[in-house]
Amino acid sequence: MNFFSPKLQKLKILLVMLMGYSSLGYAARYSGHARIGVISSTVSYSEPIQEETSNDVTAISSRLYLLGEGVYKKNDEVVVDIRDKYDFFGTSDAALLTFEPKNTLKIRQLAYRQPWQQNRTFYTAGRFSIPEAGIISNDGGSYGYRLSRRLRIAGFLGIAPEDVVSPVSVSAETRGFDGNQGGVYAVYQKENVARMDTMYLVNALAQAPSFELDEFVNHVYFFHQGLMNFGQKHRVSTFLNTDIMPSFSIRQAHITHGFYQSRYRVRSSLTRITAEDYRLKKDIRDDLEPSTLTTLKSKAKYRFDRDTNFDLGLEYGQRAADGLSKTVIEFGATYRKLMKRRLILGAHYGIKNNYLSDDNYLKVSSLYYQNLYSVAASFSMVTENFDSGESVNPTIISLEGSYYRSDKLRGSLSYSM
Repeated sequence: MNFFSPKLQKLKILLVMLMGYSSLGYAARYSGHARIGVISSTVSYSEPIQEETSNDVTAISSRLYLLGEGVYKKNDEVVVDIRDKYDFFGTSDAALLTFEPKNTLKIRQLAYRQPWQQNRTFYTAGRFSIPEAGIISNDGGSYGYRLSRRLRIAGFLGIAPEDVVSPVSVSAETRGFDGNQGGVYAVYQKENVARMDTMYLVNALAQAPSFELDEFVNHVYFFHQGLMNFGQKHRVSTFLNTDIMPSFSIRQAHITHGFYQSRYRVRSSLTRITAEDYRLKKDIRDDLEPSTLTTLKSKAKYRFDRDTNFDLGLEYGQRAADGLSKTVIEFGATYRKLMKRRLILGAHYGIKNNYLSDDNYLKVSSLYYQNLYSVAASFSMVTENFDSGESVNPTIISLEGSYYRSDKLRGSLSYSM
């Protein structure tokens, strides 16, 4: 017996059809973060330079990152990354001891992609970064195939956006920018968390623009990254960026080995950076010309008991431009039995042959932390005896506070003089 009228039957059929259609639907998910930072610096001159007694700089930096999943169809993503391009020494004038930072807002990424995690074939189109090949930003596309859960390969082609990848120090009139770039890369990833046996290897062969101070070249290079855990005692990380054309040279290299036991920890590294990296990272008081730098470091930690650690650090670095070298020996200790083991006190003494001076320093530090915040302070006394006969005795005071409410809200504030 049919208890439904013809109209009710039509309505029932329509509802069933709608219910069946809705089962094929999907829901988009969005996540992201916004960051803002402020840096303020004051440099005071002992004697006026062009009637100026100081050089003050204040800059605001920000970043907005948004990731949308399932926006157009299941297992797709849309990524938006807008951030400041900040060059602290962008238009520095070494003769006048002045610098004018430059800060501009750039679109680093704006792309649509099918990620490799959920798809056998994966691709990206738009403006996006390619960390597997050391590419900051690419206007174009990439396409790849996942051979297994451990191994995937991909190729990319596009143009490097000049306003994003070019250092401010490179003059627009002289660089002759050629932004064509492309290449292939392979990623091997193995995880065995229970045995602490993991491996992540990336190898790429690509062509892309390269910058070295005020020079530009479109080069062909080999790019490698690796991170390997061999049980609980050994951890090795590697990085290599080698030019193949127009000439062979090792631009950047880094290898680190960590050895961990219950009482001993030793971490050693060999690093090579370019003159451009040197320029970006050098201290404002360093008036040497930027140079390729090779550095060997080793730091050992001995756990005397639950609350006391002893440290020993060694470092040697050599500049390629002039052969000048730096040697550092540092030793010290940390102690944390006070205030329910939430207060860590440290003292370290160092001897440094710093390219053009013989230095020694003493640094005392403290760190107090809770679940939601931490406060740190340090005081350093330095003696610098230059080869020219001049002697300088700077003191450095640093304060830092960090606040952690959740993954959605955290921040830090630091002050140094």
